[in-house]
Amino acid sequence: QTSHYTPEQRIVFHVYDTAVWKQTCEHGQALVQQFFPNCELHYHVFDATVDDAGSMIEPDCDIFLFAYFFVEMLKYESQAQKFFNSLMAGAKPGALFMSLDPGLEDSPSSKLT
Repeated sequence: QTSHYTPEQRIVFHVYDTAVWKQTCEHGQALVQQFFPNCELHYHVFDATVDDAGSMIEPDCDIFLFAYFFVEMLKYESQAQKFFNSLMAGAKPGALFMSLDPGLEDSPSSKLT
């Protein structure tokens, strides 16, 4: 198995969420740097119901990870559609998308395919 990662490389995480989570993430940033000095964690205040996804995309982003995001966006159908259209249009070719939303198979979002 071939890996393109070397321990000297920087791994950069960009976290996008509302201002409510900023302090928690900043605390996490110190812990990440303490135990994983090659990792950077950047927090960006972002509201997917208002802000344009195109403004959040890092041009070299390889993986988009969503945790509890789809469940939260169910009540904002039109904003969610706009957000994902913009996100998909701006993501680089080959980028991966991962969702960590539990129970989606039983929710109204299961019809959103």
